[in-house]
Amino acid sequence: MSKTGTIFNIQRFCIHDGPGIRTTVFFKGCPLSCIWCHNPESKRPQVQLSYQRHLCVNCRECEKVCQQQVHDFSTGVHRLDYAKCLACQVCVQACPAMALELIGQTLSVEEVMETVKKDASY
Repeated sequence: MSKTGTIFNIQRFCIHDGPGIRTTVFFKGCPLSCIWCHNPESKRPQVQLSYQRHLCVNCRECEKVCQQQVHDFSTGVHRLDYAKCLACQVCVQACPAMALELIGQTLSVEEVMETVKKDASY
């Protein structure tokens, strides 16, 4: 049985977090509250829905496919009820403007290491 974790991002060729080049694995569920945090979306431990309002074209495709009724356009503005979201990704796949995305993914240790090992030469 393989261990898994919820990964926020695997950043390859990192050069800003200290001397040298590295591959950095960012986990979801950070318990810290650093004042300088650039990744507040990494705070929650679970995969979560992200919405970029400036990309939304109000096509309502997300509302049509979401069985949890997360998306609401009744006021003329796209409103989301994040508490209802199950992170099923159906609305993300339906969005033609790519205004929706899931933050985080559940990966096994082997899957993470597959990416990390690509950078073993540095």
